[in-house]
Amino acid sequence: MTSLPPIPPRTFSDSLKQYWPFIVPIVAGGWIAVTWLQDQRELEVKRQTEASNQTLVRRFEAQKPFRDKQFELYVETAKVVGKLVTSSDLTAAEWNENFQRYEQLYWTELSMVEDEGVKKAMQSFASKLLSIKEHGARDDDSKDLKDLAYQLALALRTSIENNWKIELSTTAANP
Repeated sequence: MTSLPPIPPRTFSDSLKQYWPFIVPIVAGGWIAVTWLQDQRELEVKRQTEASNQTLVRRFEAQKPFRDKQFELYVETAKVVGKLVTSSDLTAAEWNENFQRYEQLYWTELSMVEDEGVKKAMQSFASKLLSIKEHGARDDDSKDLKDLAYQLALALRTSIENNWKIELSTTAANP
């Protein structure tokens, strides 16, 4: 009886060679599936970002009439306050007209569009202005009124800056 030659032990590379035709398509298919899913997620994020940005733009445009009216009243308020603090004659007809216009803005028109910062600045200015109108101007009243007018102008500017901001998502900025 002849003996068969011993069977060499199988190595990993031998097994791999045998199954190679099956392994390659499976790995390639998996890679394609993962890549496709990742691309789909990125497209969905882009769609959501664009939809969100379009919503922000539509909201910004819808608020335009309000912002325009607010800006118009803020500018008028600043002009009236400027005339009040630079007038030296508190009994002049022009000063009284400006005082009356300030009161109109303070009690009605500006109340519709002002934010909290402007409201507080208007109240501080009105308090000092009424005190001057009722009791006459004292030594420091003119300087105090000008300081309050400046604070009001800063509050108006801050309100304008805050209302004209449009914040787009960071994803849209970095596609």
